[in-house]
Amino acid sequence: MQAYPVVTDAKYKKLGRAERKHFKRCPECGKWFDMRDLDDVFFHCVDGHVDKADIQFREPSGWSDDTTRAAG
Repeated sequence: MQAYPVVTDAKYKKLGRAERKHFKRCPECGKWFDMRDLDDVFFHCVDGHVDKADIQFREPSGWSDDTTRAAG
């Protein structure tokens, strides 16, 4: 995964038009984030500023950790 740098207002203003189109200002916190970074998109637009470490994964019923079972 590529790490994108923090973009301040000053840095955003210095970006070229082609690069600027990838950035959006968060409606909740006002920080610029890179729309190419899916973690940032979910953090700022979908999850309401929930860090990905706080997002829990629950296995759907029927999933099993048993990888030794033969298919058939």
